[in-house]
Amino acid sequence: MSRKPKIWILSQLQNSPSSVLLLEDSKKFDCEIALVNPLNLDFVIGERKVYLNGKEVNFPDVILTRMGSALPRVGLHVLHFLESSGVKCVNSYQSLLNSRNKIKCAQLLDNNDIDVPKSAIIGHDSDLDGLTQSISGPPWILKLPEGIKGSGVMKIESLVSLKSTVDAFRSLNTSLLLQEFLELDEPHDIRIFVLNGKCITAVKRTAMESEFRSNIFRGAGAIKFDLDLELEKLAIKTTDALGLSMSGVDVIQSKSGSLVVEVNGSPGIAGTQVHSGVDISTQILEYLLNLTN
Repeated sequence: MSRKPKIWILSQLQNSPSSVLLLEDSKKFDCEIALVNPLNLDFVIGERKVYLNGKEVNFPDVILTRMGSALPRVGLHVLHFLESSGVKCVNSYQSLLNSRNKIKCAQLLDNNDIDVPKSAIIGHDSDLDGLTQSISGPPWILKLPEGIKGSGVMKIESLVSLKSTVDAFRSLNTSLLLQEFLELDEPHDIRIFVLNGKCITAVKRTAMESEFRSNIFRGAGAIKFDLDLELEKLAIKTTDALGLSMSGVDVIQSKSGSLVVEVNGSPGIAGTQVHSGVDISTQILEYLLNLTN
């Protein structure tokens, strides 16, 4: 009897709706699937062995990485070890590094001629008076390098507020990303879900009143959105530029054209699936199983 394909969903969030959905839909397939917290995994450098809760376990055939930017770096070290040991990972260690750091992500997209909002990197001793001459505003958008579900993203209404906010973050010894705030008729974006080089669905997300972030997690409304060829090409090019196999690409359509504002290497599945009516989880599982062949 042939061995069942073994899949790990690598996530520190044990009750996330997306992981629960994937586990439920995996019952359609003849496979062995487990939700594994990367913080409970250990390995010994120089040995091809992995330990879960102190007990040696067999390597999976493929891993689905459901690790957002809130995951401590040690989780990414575990992923790197598993990948270097020959385990296929969706997404890979390097692609997650590319996407989860907003500054690196913006630079990579710009290097690949992908339009993003006009941006500036604020260092420890940056001249804010000079920088703000190049980025139209106020208001501006200020972002921490890493954050999930809209956390670490701030709307700054004045130069005084910008200076005080930046001063508050100086102690973290981190750079910040300052971006132009683009006025839209309504605060919305388009979340495009890309898998294995194809756009499988998209939703238009509209922020709640008094909220500028269009995350479903933050109560944004969402409806299915029909993509045109231009947006499909943009989402696929963006995903490829970061080395991702699966992504959530967030686009706004401004007067100057379509701009990529965020790229998520661990995009939420459940909310987009409900609002789009597309069975994303089953398509993901089918893709993972094909990788085990």
